[in-house]
Amino acid sequence: VGRALRLVASSGTKGMRVTVWSDEDRKSLAAYFGSVLRGLGYRANVRVREQRAYYDTISNSRRRAQTGPNGWIRDYTSAATFIKPLFSCSSFVPGDAALTSNVSQFCDRALDRRMARAGELQATDPARAGDEWARVDRAIVDAAAAVPYANGLDVTLLSKRVGNYQFNPEWGVLLDQLWVR
Repeated sequence: VGRALRLVASSGTKGMRVTVWSDEDRKSLAAYFGSVLRGLGYRANVRVREQRAYYDTISNSRRRAQTGPNGWIRDYTSAATFIKPLFSCSSFVPGDAALTSNVSQFCDRALDRRMARAGELQATDPARAGDEWARVDRAIVDAAAAVPYANGLDVTLLSKRVGNYQFNPEWGVLLDQLWVR
């Protein structure tokens, strides 16, 4: 916290007004974000809107939304299913909420080229692709394009009577593979 307070002080933004947008489902999370920002010296307030209006607000660059929680669920198990839609230049369409999934408005053309290269490698050399996706991810984190606040966790509880447990990273427990004694 001390380092964060020093960074805020050195940034010259202390006391700045910040609006934390939210939908009804995540208003307690937005309230927490607001309290953290106030603790850092910002004048933060929370604005809650119904879900469609919320996404129209944070996805439309003309609205100039500063911050708000957003979630993303994988389509399939690959870094591409998170990184490209959330941080590529093509996923940010200024002024068009319907075509924008990159609500951070982060755009780095050199990084987009690295994403394309990682995508090409995915089919021929998955290990090198994974390394490249990791470097792209690190660059996005270093640029502070977003603040991750949660990561899903799959937990499976099994009886001693269950055998042949198999877990697929995309589909979860493979129920048709289980047997029960």
